[in-house]
Amino acid sequence: MSTGYGTVTLDFLYNWLRVYMMTDRLALVQYSANDLRRAGFVAVDDEGAPLDAPDDLFLAIPEHQLDLSDGKREQFEKECRAVGAFWLPRAGE
Repeated sequence: MSTGYGTVTLDFLYNWLRVYMMTDRLALVQYSANDLRRAGFVAVDDEGAPLDAPDDLFLAIPEHQLDLSDGKREQFEKECRAVGAFWLPRAGE
């Protein structure tokens, strides 16, 4: 199954996140814009228009794979904002 992401994108993610990773492997979860919409989120483009194409894909990284202790969380959140990454709330939040 194609992920829709090229090697450059995945290399960037790995190189960025490796300082936070708890192991040498990282499992990613792929969501479509429709998956997010069904969960109550609306993804938008730079102008605020909803992304309606079913093939608009988003990668999610389960937090339990990351070491965000000892002040790393604050730095990680700054980096997330810089690259447009965002937290998805846990179920029930």
